[in-house]
Amino acid sequence: MIDRKTLWILLTLALAMTAAALWRISLLPDWTQVPFMLGRDGPRTQHGLWFFVPPLLVLSMIPFTYVMKWLITGPREAAQAHHRMGAQMLVLASLLAAASQFFQISSSLGHDFGLNGEMMGRATIVVMALLIIVHGNYMPKLPWVSSRFPAANLDAWQQARSQRFSGRLSIVYGLVMLGAAAFLDMSAVPVLVMAITPLYLGAIFWHAHSLKREPSPLS
Repeated sequence: MIDRKTLWILLTLALAMTAAALWRISLLPDWTQVPFMLGRDGPRTQHGLWFFVPPLLVLSMIPFTYVMKWLITGPREAAQAHHRMGAQMLVLASLLAAASQFFQISSSLGHDFGLNGEMMGRATIVVMALLIIVHGNYMPKLPWVSSRFPAANLDAWQQARSQRFSGRLSIVYGLVMLGAAAFLDMSAVPVLVMAITPLYLGAIFWHAHSLKREPSPLS
């Protein structure tokens, strides 16, 4: 799911983001009180450790993708197609994290580019939703692969149905996120996303598990 080139891109990006966070903190007399524009109430403060959240997110994606790569077995070309898609999504998500940190740092320096924290939060949710929709649209086109995880080891017919279901559900999930970013109060958006994400993932695993109990034309 991640090749050597992608790995170096992510490591370089994470190191650069960590260096930027350290640089910003070094300029502060009190790194527990960082000025930050958030919402409609004007300037507020946040803890300086928040600058390290985006690079930590980037670093946390790397071991996760290696686990996913290990789980995928089967034909080499089919596995490579899954790995390429995973690497592309990983790089895009990491760039989104870098953009988030850039706004954090620039805003703390008084350069908010006419945007406040709420607008940037909504923009981040919109970009995440679009990535999920693109992923959902592409998912049914991926070739069959087997898995080392027994519950996810489906035959070609079962996996095709599972990927169609997952793709459609991902598109719905992304559309819900878009609607939340457009119409809900920003304080409610993260709560909604955290509430529906377990339902979204649970529905995918439940559907795959139910397919294993159904008779398959290939069995």
